[in-house]
Amino acid sequence: MRLIPTKTKGWQRKLFMHALLTLFITAAVAQESIIVSGTVTDGDGPLSKVSVNVKNSSKGTTTDELGKFSIPAPINSKLVFSYVGFDEQEVAVSRNAVMNITLKASDGNSLNDVVVVGYGTKKKVNLTGAVSTISSKQLIDRPSTSISAALQGTMSGVTVLQGSGQPGKDQGTIRIRGIGTLGNSDAMVIVDGIVSSINDINPNDIESITVLKDAASASIYGSRASNGVILVTTKKGRTGDAVIHYNGYVGKQQATRLPDFLPAYKGAGLYNEALANEGKTPRYSAEEIQKFKDGSDPDNYSNTDWLGLFYKGSGLQQSHYVDVINGNDKTQTMLSMGYFNQDGIVKNSNLSRYTTRLKVSTKIGSRLVVNGNLSYNQENFKEPTNPYTKSFEGMLWQINRIGRNVPYKHSNGYYGYYDDGSPMAWLESGSTNNNRAHYLRGIVDADLEIVKGLHFKPLAGYRLDLNQSKTYIKDIQYYDWTNGDPTFYQGPNSLTVYNDNTNVVTLQGLLQYDKSVGKHNLRALAGYSQELTNFTYQSGFRKGFLNNSLSELNAGPLSGQQALGSAYQIALR
Repeated sequence: MRLIPTKTKGWQRKLFMHALLTLFITAAVAQESIIVSGTVTDGDGPLSKVSVNVKNSSKGTTTDELGKFSIPAPINSKLVFSYVGFDEQEVAVSRNAVMNITLKASDGNSLNDVVVVGYGTKKKVNLTGAVSTISSKQLIDRPSTSISAALQGTMSGVTVLQGSGQPGKDQGTIRIRGIGTLGNSDAMVIVDGIVSSINDINPNDIESITVLKDAASASIYGSRASNGVILVTTKKGRTGDAVIHYNGYVGKQQATRLPDFLPAYKGAGLYNEALANEGKTPRYSAEEIQKFKDGSDPDNYSNTDWLGLFYKGSGLQQSHYVDVINGNDKTQTMLSMGYFNQDGIVKNSNLSRYTTRLKVSTKIGSRLVVNGNLSYNQENFKEPTNPYTKSFEGMLWQINRIGRNVPYKHSNGYYGYYDDGSPMAWLESGSTNNNRAHYLRGIVDADLEIVKGLHFKPLAGYRLDLNQSKTYIKDIQYYDWTNGDPTFYQGPNSLTVYNDNTNVVTLQGLLQYDKSVGKHNLRALAGYSQELTNFTYQSGFRKGFLNNSLSELNAGPLSGQQALGSAYQIALR
């Protein structure tokens, strides 16, 4: 390539040189560095360990115990100030070498937020233990069948293990910082001040959930808190005009990641190949493999997709919830009602739940506030069972081991079966386990300000759990499909009825004193708490009913009957 010199006019050359000189001067100024120093506070006092970094560079430092920092930074660059719980802030560097920065608490993690802790509330900034919270909005935004499932992935250190998707049995096991004790490692659950269960509450009723993870935060509850504490607070009334909220959804579930169906003719071919690799004679001839393939002889050479037959439940799921919140300066109320229904992906499996809650808070005079909290939930649970394993889980085991070359039904309508029977015969026989549970909760508490800063807080709570189950297992007779002779019998039919009753009375009285002197806050707490638990159960069993239509205990023979019952009482103070 040849360079051809050209002539440039004088004014053009001067303009070019001037622009080039300006560019060099600007670049020199941009690279000029100064030492920037200052103090970082939160508006009330200095913040230590605040990260101070030059944006888009590796230069950085942190503030000392007095909130002071010093860092070299180029003029026109930006310093980035960041600290856990506060909004990140960027400030441009000018020739002014002093910066005094005030960080603002983050809205999502404000240290001024009030969280529920043992027997009261505290600001996050005053907490010394490991505490995490989740709000009602986070729960509503992720529809789920139970609160334990809704907690999955929401808090660090909190693990939820869900071992089943079966309606009514999909409650997860909650572990706080792993397994902390031998035997039962479940966390202690407290709902509105009384010990309860986390899975018998409508998720829409929840205002917030707080998890106390370590000994510093949970020790006030004693040894029962050795695996952590979950504090659930339900919604309450608000001052203002009546507001009605509705929340609902309808969805459908289906089985995922099921094994792909292997046709019987391919299975027979692979079996022959395995035998040939061992030097043995093939089991199936080419003619038999063809019968598997074309279905010309389904009684002897069937091609049954057992999983396809088993998972034919509708999987429909729906939830409807409505609440009414209103109040004035003296009295606030919240009334809610909910309905949840879930059909399983296996027929005859279902869960329906009805919930209702009423909360009232009223102010009497200038020093006394009285609160009432009443809730009732009913759950109806149903699952199929069978005469062999007498459980639904056994049906899952059988459906995954029976061969595709066993016919679902022969051409004359008789069930095909394996050594242990037919899982589809079990499912279609109508053997079921039905359970109905009732949960009643009643709480009355008050807050009396005796003198300024000194509060007396009594509480009386009542918890009633009723469980009624009825398991009816029908007998099944299998037949030789060629001549109709009876062959394999699974029975006899049987009925088990079980009822239990748990009631817990909680009495509690707290004295709390709060005093602020300048920047110092003092809180003293003294209290008394006791729980009395009574549990009873009765169970009855009979077998050998005349037919599978009789499903009451009195209709069964006396021989082989069983009657069981027991009771216990636990007191804690």
